[in-house]
Amino acid sequence: MIRQDEATCLRMVEAGRTNTYPELVARLLREGRRDEALQWIYRGIQETEETAPGIADELRTILRETWEREGDWPAVTAVCAEAFFYEPTYPAFRDLEEAARRAAVRDEVREAAMRYLISGERPPAGGGVISGVLPDTGVGVRAPRRGITAPGADTLIEIAIAEEKPDEVLRWYDQWEEVKIDRYLRYNLEDRVADAVADAHPELAIAIWRKKAERLITEVRPRSYEGSLQYLRKLRSNTETPEWEEYLGELRHKHARKRRFLEVLDHAEDQQIVEGYPIDHTLEAQVSWCPRSGDVEG
Repeated sequence: MIRQDEATCLRMVEAGRTNTYPELVARLLREGRRDEALQWIYRGIQETEETAPGIADELRTILRETWEREGDWPAVTAVCAEAFFYEPTYPAFRDLEEAARRAAVRDEVREAAMRYLISGERPPAGGGVISGVLPDTGVGVRAPRRGITAPGADTLIEIAIAEEKPDEVLRWYDQWEEVKIDRYLRYNLEDRVADAVADAHPELAIAIWRKKAERLITEVRPRSYEGSLQYLRKLRSNTETPEWEEYLGELRHKHARKRRFLEVLDHAEDQQIVEGYPIDHTLEAQVSWCPRSGDVEG
């Protein structure tokens, strides 16, 4: 026990110099010294917030997990809320809403989070990140990592997709398209937008699939042509035959000199595909499909 105490004291002495706060906190928690561990978390966050933000984030995670084990869901929600208002991504929103549900404050917290995403309005400053709803964790509230340009279209789209609300997906996608609110939709979100609205708003899905297919075709690379096939197949499945035949003719005319693309286009109506290549039941056909080295035009 004496040696253990000495080792812990040495960790305390070294923590500030070496930024080993997470290791010290973990040791204190293992020893059952929970209150001391929390004090070192607060100190560590304060000391590393500017110089080593990754360590500060790790300490916030330990704090949240400690309160989760203890079932203190209002405090967990407060930590999640601080993380969301710092960087309002969909994963942060999802974690916040789940914690708020467990803390029985889901409606109030969701309202504040959605207001921030839609209008950029943060909850008023006070005793905690959402004053009067969540407790003050003692950690402090950070300024946003990046200024949000309201509305936060990509996060709002992801929320609408997860909640299976195609009209809301359309609403936020249209607004993103109108003013290009974000530089891009993250995580290849446009593909998921198209899939989410295909039944309720097929015109949007078709527009996205056409845009994605044609963007790949213009790259003039065999692998890009193959990549366009997934979108062409979706177009074929969701377009009436006359419209599809007309579009097919337009593609053949526009890209008549792209021999490799025309080969891909011949497979647009195939139903089976393995690793980007159509399945044919003859070895000769499969070999003839393989891209030849040096074939870079199409």
